[in-house]
Amino acid sequence: MKIKGLLFTTALLLAACSMLYAQKGITVIPYARLGLNMLPPSMDDLDYIGDWSGADIKINPLSSGAGVQVKVDKNGLGLGIDAGISTMFFHKVIHDQGVGVSTYTQDEYSIYLKVFAQKGLGDMFFVQGGAGVHFNPWFYEYYYDSVNYTDSWDESSGSYTSFALHVALGTEVPLTPKVKLFLLGKLEGIFAYGIMLPISGNIGLSYSL
Repeated sequence: MKIKGLLFTTALLLAACSMLYAQKGITVIPYARLGLNMLPPSMDDLDYIGDWSGADIKINPLSSGAGVQVKVDKNGLGLGIDAGISTMFFHKVIHDQGVGVSTYTQDEYSIYLKVFAQKGLGDMFFVQGGAGVHFNPWFYEYYYDSVNYTDSWDESSGSYTSFALHVALGTEVPLTPKVKLFLLGKLEGIFAYGIMLPISGNIGLSYSL
C-alpha cells in the first residue's frame, strides 16, 4: 500500500510539473493554514480494546500547517498542484488503575500533494476542486507510572498513505499589479479511519510570475 501510494504521488507530481512548465503565466501561492478535523478517529479506530469508560480521554482536533499552490490559467480555468504539511490530531488517554496510571498519546501529521482545478465566480471569488494523496506519519507513546512497581515506557511510529478530495471557496485581493492577498476556505475528505473531514482557513500571497 505504501509503495503504491508513493508511486501514485510521484506520477501526480511529474504530470503536474510537466503541465505547469509547459505554460506561461504561472502563479505561485505560499500559504499558512489553521483549521479543525471535524471527524478525528475514535477509540475503536485507534484500536483501544476493552472498557475505557473511567479513562480521561482528550482529543485535540485542531490542525495547523503550511503549503504552496502553483497554477496556470487557461481559457478561464486554473489548473495546478497543491502541496503542504499539516497536523491532523492529538489523542491522549489517561487511565488511573489505582496502583498506577497509564498514559497513551498519539499524534498524527499529513504531507499532501493534490492536483486541482479552479473556476472564477464573477470578479471576486473562485471555487476549487482537487484530488490527491496524503502521506500520514504517526507517533505513539505509552507510559505507566506505577505506585508499587517499576515504571514502564514504550513508543512506536509509522506511516500510511490515503486518498483525499477537497473543495474550496476563495478570493484574491489585489495588493500590487503582481501580488494579491490569498484567502481560502477548504474542506477536505481524507479516506482514513473511515473518513476524516478537516476544514481550514488558508491565508497567503499570490505571486504572478
